[in-house]
Amino acid sequence: MRCETANMRRTWYLPIIICSFWNVALTQEAEWIPCVELKRDLHVPCKCSISREYTRSIEINCDRVVFTRNTVENLKGEPIVSISQRNSGYNALPEDLLNSDLNLRKLDLSDNSIHKLMSRLLHVQAQLEELRLADNLLGDSLNPIFSSNEFYGMKQLKLLDLSRNGLRSLEEGIFKGCESLEQLYLDGNNLTTVPTMSLKGLGSIRVLSLSGNNIGTQKKSERKKESNLAIYSTNNADNDDDFV
Repeated sequence: MRCETANMRRTWYLPIIICSFWNVALTQEAEWIPCVELKRDLHVPCKCSISREYTRSIEINCDRVVFTRNTVENLKGEPIVSISQRNSGYNALPEDLLNSDLNLRKLDLSDNSIHKLMSRLLHVQAQLEELRLADNLLGDSLNPIFSSNEFYGMKQLKLLDLSRNGLRSLEEGIFKGCESLEQLYLDGNNLTTVPTMSLKGLGSIRVLSLSGNNIGTQKKSERKKESNLAIYSTNNADNDDDFV
């Protein structure tokens, strides 16, 4: 009986010892607080929250914050899985951040001025599941066809948002190797046709959102056949119907 009691005590107290670091946010609803209040050695001018999706991980909101090299150094070694850095003045992907030792699952770089994706920087974040690049300048070039090698082989990517980038057409095979991609958002661009050739090989795609483009009238049955999507949504100048 004495041995059983000791074992019961160890079973009861061990989770408390292991999880003591995380008790700040686990006892209440998830909320954003200054990162230094969540973790004393996390000296960055951002807000943090305990991730509800990934165990023992932190999500960080650095919107409108300009990262210096010291900022990135302070992030290294931290269990950060999600970073939002909207409106932070980027005109290219943040190389220092992507090449840090962070293992990101979500990255939001919307509302910046990124105009080119050709440096193969994203491949180092092999576990990335959500990438949001809405409201940038990716279509701001002389070439009407948007081409990039950044998305090649992103096997874990499930959601990609390229809305409101002034895109007119997408390169065939631009999403080659994105075998897990389920949701693709292309709202508010200048597309005139459904980019079916760019979707070839995307066996997991379930949501394609094309609202606010310039896609002309096309029979629903034809569009479903072309896109092979379980869910299709569009709301365009000549065609304002949504269907599934």
